[in-house]
Amino acid sequence: MSICMNTFISSVRAAAVALLGLVLVTLTPAAGAAVTDGQRFQDWTVRCDKPAEGAPEGAIPICYLHQQVKGQQGDQPLMFIMIGYLPNKSEPVAILSFPLGIFLPTGITLQIDDGKPARFPIERCFPNGCRAGLELADELLNAFKSGTGASFTYHYDSEQKVTARVSLSGFTAGVGALK
Repeated sequence: MSICMNTFISSVRAAAVALLGLVLVTLTPAAGAAVTDGQRFQDWTVRCDKPAEGAPEGAIPICYLHQQVKGQQGDQPLMFIMIGYLPNKSEPVAILSFPLGIFLPTGITLQIDDGKPARFPIERCFPNGCRAGLELADELLNAFKSGTGASFTYHYDSEQKVTARVSLSGFTAGVGALK
């Protein structure tokens, strides 16, 4: 793995943790006890990061599901997806991270299996990549649970598109364990 890719992966993970830390301030104690860092749910991996510096005493680790999608040659990350729960919310949120240089006006298109595509904006770009967030409300959450794959399409210019396919194998069990 190249130094550049390691830096991108580390930066994306750090940014994801920071974003999830802002959003997922704390999890219930039951959620913290139900999963462990590195636990696998088929194609999804649990990541648990220590509470941020300055967090209240007794704060539990922030845990979320994670999946990285690489290019066809397996050497270039196309996207990262992290999914976790907000306190006192029944539906999870997803934070998506894409490489720099993508064409922002087209946003991201999400399609689960052969379902209807939905477009959403890229919220922000940082020096290490661009981010988007989604609430997985009932209809979308059920589609993730019953689907086999989610395709996220973005563009490098108005013509050149990239589709990153996220496996949904193990998603239902993983999300259930986080809750």
